Amino acid sequence: MDETEQQENRDRARYVERNPAQALATAPAAEEKTATWKIDEVAPNTTGRAEAWKEVLDNSSYSYKTSEIRSTIDEQGIRRAEFDMTYRNDQPDIAIIHAIITNTNARAEAGQEVYAGVSVSESEADRAVRQVVAEAAAIQPHNRDRSMDQASATPAAEGAPEPRAAGAVPAPQGDEKQVVIKVDEVTPAPGARGQAEAVKEAVAGSGAKTGDIQSTTDGQGIRHSEMKVSYRTDQPEIARISQTLDAVASQQGSSVIEHSSDRAERREISKGYEMAQPQRTQEITR
Repeated sequence: MDETEQQENRDRARYVERNPAQALATAPAAEEKTATWKIDEVAPNTTGRAEAWKEVLDNSSYSYKTSEIRSTIDEQGIRRAEFDMTYRNDQPDIAIIHAIITNTNARAEAGQEVYAGVSVSESEADRAVRQVVAEAAAIQPHNRDRSMDQASATPAAEGAPEPRAAGAVPAPQGDEKQVVIKVDEVTPAPGARGQAEAVKEAVAGSGAKTGDIQSTTDGQGIRHSEMKVSYRTDQPEIARISQTLDAVASQQGSSVIEHSSDRAERREISKGYEMAQPQRTQEITR
């Protein structure tokens, strides 16, 4: 892109910021836009990071599409890969798409380790128009990681409102949720750690609050344990908490008792975080 085109994009972006309603009225809403994801490996002769990010994006239910991965290897043996994300501003989930792109760049610029070598590039005009559309979109993100506000914003004057990350979409305050985890297992040998203790450690490690384990043993030597767990839907760790609760629920002998609407809500909220950070399956071992 030459300097003339860059200046035209800057002018369009400034126009949109000053005249958002008119700009949106005259813009072709159904025009397909492209944001290019660039993902470098962090060590020579390694691969797979771009594929992992693309898989997370492809497995979501959002309306964008991704292209095939293109890659080269530089003289140091570092693989540099990229793929395109295409979207349309007239889609009802455009606010979520906007948050995914914006927060990914903000986290990378803030130096978070998992985002090393990751960036999403696009024209300033596309970003500016998408921000305006996102603020009025029908579907808004349930939540976002508020640590981004401080990580990517410039310091505010004393007494002034704290600035938020550029383009971040406001979200309502989260709610506290309660669940009960039950674990049935053969009574552990004296001094041995049981499945209930392993579950409690994993859940606490995910960021949720756990109560004491309450246990009884029946006549067949089966230990029945339960613990109360609480978390907030606005926690930055919500994706890890949700993933851990699902892992516990799928483990033989363990069950997670929660309202079905709470389960659906935490899974939906966690999607936005999973877009920006590929997750690993939580392992719960004694």
